[in-house]
Amino acid sequence: MRFFSARQLIFLAALLSFAIEGFAIERTCGTWRALQNIQELRSTSYSARTATSARDCDDSDYYSDVLQKKTTHFQIFYTLDGPHKTTAPFVDTLSIYLEKAWNAYVEQMKFKAPVGRDTSHHFQQKVEGGLYPVEVIDIDLVRDPIAVLGSASGCNGCMGVTFSGKSINSTQLFIDNDFYATAGVRDPKETYSKDGKSCTYSKATLAIENVQHDYTYTKNWAKGIKVTTFHEFYHAIQLQYLPLSKRNFTFWYESSAAGIEEVMAPEIDDYIRYISYPASFAGKPFDQITDDYGGSVLFLYLYNHIDKRFDKSIWETFAKKDDMDFKDNLQNYLKGNGLEGDSVFHDFAIKLSFSGPRANALDSAKWINPDESLWPKFSYSYDVSFIPDTTDFTYYFHSGSTPDISNFSGKTSAILYKNNRAKVFSIHSLKAIDSIAVQSNLADSTIWVMSRLGEAAPIPNKKDEVALRAFPTPWRSGSPLCFSPLPQNKKFIEIRNRRGDLIFREPYQEETHCIDEATIKEKLAPGVYRYRAGTNGKTKDFIIIY
Repeated sequence: MRFFSARQLIFLAALLSFAIEGFAIERTCGTWRALQNIQELRSTSYSARTATSARDCDDSDYYSDVLQKKTTHFQIFYTLDGPHKTTAPFVDTLSIYLEKAWNAYVEQMKFKAPVGRDTSHHFQQKVEGGLYPVEVIDIDLVRDPIAVLGSASGCNGCMGVTFSGKSINSTQLFIDNDFYATAGVRDPKETYSKDGKSCTYSKATLAIENVQHDYTYTKNWAKGIKVTTFHEFYHAIQLQYLPLSKRNFTFWYESSAAGIEEVMAPEIDDYIRYISYPASFAGKPFDQITDDYGGSVLFLYLYNHIDKRFDKSIWETFAKKDDMDFKDNLQNYLKGNGLEGDSVFHDFAIKLSFSGPRANALDSAKWINPDESLWPKFSYSYDVSFIPDTTDFTYYFHSGSTPDISNFSGKTSAILYKNNRAKVFSIHSLKAIDSIAVQSNLADSTIWVMSRLGEAAPIPNKKDEVALRAFPTPWRSGSPLCFSPLPQNKKFIEIRNRRGDLIFREPYQEETHCIDEATIKEKLAPGVYRYRAGTNGKTKDFIIIY
């Protein structure tokens, strides 16, 4: 065993402190952390009181003068010294974004205004009637962390928390004072002296970072205030409709808050890193993905493509039926607005399949969100024989071979990619699968999209009602000319010129029939031709170019 001198130990401690301060940590919502801890607290296998605090004084010993700033709707409490110290510009900026959030959610979207606590939790200050309290503190050093976070071990990366405590009708916000976080392990210690008493605490040294754009919120604190305020105040709105005491810990708390932050602060893009969770679990029920933030993609779809005020109806329904699953809540909302749930969810799944680089194959107006090309690409199944199950609230993406959907209850579409452009084909019957399978041979790649929200029936095994068509048209060299779907009571295709003169008859046996390139060039010069199945019926045009 090697022993170190006192000087070496001092040097190593300083080096460790420098190393810790050089690290960064990803942003976390304290409200989400509290939700997770509270769920565990209510189980029999978890005890939040196992953690010990690094503080050796009362909470009030870590600050002296408490200042405040009042706005039209808010009362902000803060201090300029000790571990909770912030700056006046920080508070001024916070006050601006708080009022912007109030105007957006309460005045414009017409949500019910949140009711604030009458006494602030940490600084224990009286709140003026009609104002909503906000405390700027080091969240890792919050008073009674078990009450706020459900754990005594700190928050480690939280930039804000919405807190209700024992009250089910009133809440307040905590905003981190400088967007530094404690590491949780081997934190450097500092002391704060008040009235001759020295108090030790863990110093927050890890800069909370924005991974998407590679900067820290400690330096870009105005951006940190903006995104945190819009996110956390939305939690305050939610808790007016579905308090935590109702025990419905729906994933939609965080999914909608992460979605609205992108709407209100689109330049931040911090939500994008969480999309990797739903991207990795296609085929798993959407409300069972491993990170609630990832559900923001569904929020953004509904906000941008259905109704910008849809979420108000969702939370109003939760207020009336606090034990309702989100899936049922969404279906009821869509049905009440004349929309078929599975069709809407399938459109969402199709748009989601373009996530990442594939988005450039689609008109950007059809993207879920203007930055969808920056999202991670969603996972696909590549099994030779792929059979999706019929679990509610799921979507599947399959690449390659034709999936077996004979027993699948849901919606199905095929997306054919050719020359970096995409075309979507809806599957209305099992008969259409053969036609799409033939066309996929002419495409660069094919993605099959299957989804089910809950109302869908099996895809019918009936004759496809799609009219007979020739493809591709205009036809150019390099591929066969195909016809589909062909009636099985006919035996050949008639090809005629524009005057109606018969050029040749092409026999067929299958529902889809293709004529090879050599035959086309041998029998048909460039021009406009007409075709039909059999010897009677209306003819249709196709064009030959080479």
